[in-house]
Amino acid sequence: MGAHTRDAFVADVEGFLRDNVLKVIGGWQSQTKSAVGNVRSAAGNPAFALGARRTGVELVAPELEAYFEKETAATEPHIFPFSKPQVVVRLDAPGTNAKSLAPVYLIPYAGGSGHGVRLPSQATDGYLVAYAMTAAQQGCTVEVSGDATSPHASHTNVIDAAAAQRQTVLNQRVAELQNDFLLAEHAAGLAPAAPNPAAANRAWFSHYAATGGNPVAEHNYSAISHGVIQPQLQPGGAITTIKSAHRLDRGRKGHSNYRYRVAAIAIALNPAAPSQGQVVAERTGGNWTFYYQVWNPIPFDVVRKDKLGLITYRRDRRRVTLDVVLAWGQLWPAYTQNVVHF
Repeated sequence: MGAHTRDAFVADVEGFLRDNVLKVIGGWQSQTKSAVGNVRSAAGNPAFALGARRTGVELVAPELEAYFEKETAATEPHIFPFSKPQVVVRLDAPGTNAKSLAPVYLIPYAGGSGHGVRLPSQATDGYLVAYAMTAAQQGCTVEVSGDATSPHASHTNVIDAAAAQRQTVLNQRVAELQNDFLLAEHAAGLAPAAPNPAAANRAWFSHYAATGGNPVAEHNYSAISHGVIQPQLQPGGAITTIKSAHRLDRGRKGHSNYRYRVAAIAIALNPAAPSQGQVVAERTGGNWTFYYQVWNPIPFDVVRKDKLGLITYRRDRRRVTLDVVLAWGQLWPAYTQNVVHF
């Protein structure tokens, strides 16, 4: 499975995010597939040993590899064409698996902190094509900024803060990352012009909102999730949408009709609940492009009617939970959005 799925990713990153639920794991403290310990030790970046600090950056992004390790098949796609397979990508030390995708640069993640890297230019590493990945999101914030040839990217988590304070703490933490980039660039003798390149062309993929400072293009993945589902319900948001999904002919036994609707307990109906997000990047032609997807496990109520002519002789009701890619597209430097229709 690994090589085939990897090749599909390489052929069309945005199309892959449309057709598969992608979960990247092993972003920092998680154990890697190999026995090297963890991604931090494999990457060897001392800047990410934060100590008492809550933010840290590294101007040389760790180079790892990504192994397309596991796939869960789509659930009953003959009834639900929007049900998608789930692909797990594990980040690991270079040279761990011959079927891995390399090179892949790491945008690190750790709970209760913010980590940033500067992705290399083609002139720096010489690769015609390169990728960058970070861990899956469910409440975290990914920020991208700077120049497309060598952008700054960070992954910030505020689980350590009280729920009522997370909005404020997030903004403080991302501002600290911007300052960290500025200090690191000065220390490296890069003498960035004002404003700091990391502060330009900023975009967030977040469950929270940006406040103050430089203008930030905000893309709230929880709001996106909510916004995709609500218009597909009845006026007022009532869970009464029932759609014909599939007809199965049964010969002399007649046929079966399947209908479905989003179950009222679907977390995606609650805009305050963090959705699921994933960000990956690809560098081609010397420029980096960041892509995203928003997905959720969504419960559907399914009604099956077995009919002989016009007579219904059996009715069956059940609940099925599906992994659904709700939205996908380009995150940075230009933003696009595509959404699913039930």
